[in-house]
Amino acid sequence: MKNISEVLGGIKDKWKNIVLIVLSFLLISSIYNIFFINKEYEANVKIFIGKQKFKNITETYNNEEINLYQRLITTYSEVIKSKKLINESIKGSKMNYLQDKYKNINYDLLMENLTVNPIANTQIIEIKYKSLNPQQSYDLLYSITENLISYSKELYPNVNITILEQVHVNLKPLMNKKLTIIGLGLILGLIVGIGGIIGVMYLNNTYKNQKSLEEEIGLTVIGVIPKID
Repeated sequence: MKNISEVLGGIKDKWKNIVLIVLSFLLISSIYNIFFINKEYEANVKIFIGKQKFKNITETYNNEEINLYQRLITTYSEVIKSKKLINESIKGSKMNYLQDKYKNINYDLLMENLTVNPIANTQIIEIKYKSLNPQQSYDLLYSITENLISYSKELYPNVNITILEQVHVNLKPLMNKKLTIIGLGLILGLIVGIGGIIGVMYLNNTYKNQKSLEEEIGLTVIGVIPKID
């Protein structure tokens, strides 16, 4: 039976092997990122839900109205995710003409990459969409906001939707997925490296020193054959 000090000593002695294994896993994960992970681009837009605007009238909100419009952003968030609005936005943006080697977008595929975030205690909704094509991301969010404004006039004629921040596409590819893969490579490298060394130590039934032998058999060693280099 190996004790903790022997295990730690074995890991210390084999630290170069562990480093080599970790670097190998990091190299594999980096190659996977470069050749097998497609670049993703994210677009976002922010909209404000408020009163209908009238010329020469300054907009003011009392507490009751603020609470009303804050509750309405939950409703509008669900409207944005509705099949009717999304399908019309797909059609209106003509995003499927940009697919080329990628498969056509439908409601279910789109919802996997669409995020609708009502910002707490405000009248603001942030909408984000990730895509392999930056132009596609822009066109879709632009179409969604246009359709939402149109729907709002039918659902709540007295509600006004203002675009706080125009549709913006981050032209730098998203790194979240790639960083996750690199992190997994690091963790797996450590697990395989350290776990492998510990496993080999436990399968090795030889005694490394006099003390461990005496502890195991309960007898005193009276002689040791010297190691000759």
